[in-house]
Amino acid sequence: MKDIKLKDGDRVLEPSAGNGLLADGIIKVNSLINLECVELNQACKNVLKEKGYNVVGSDFFQFNPSYQYDFVIGAPN
Repeated sequence: MKDIKLKDGDRVLEPSAGNGLLADGIIKVNSLINLECVELNQACKNVLKEKGYNVVGSDFFQFNPSYQYDFVIGAPN
């Protein structure tokens, strides 16, 4: 896997954000990106919103963005 350099203003999607642990790490790398999250679980969505994340959808398989993301970042299971 090659190293990814997130640039200021990059649009990044976390398609199954859970409680935001991966999102927290992404923001630590560059807090000037536009990070958006999708999460199905309502309790997790509430946690994400409390952390200040922009939750843009519930079901990634139904999500239809109006623009292209520079990166889609997810944790492997």
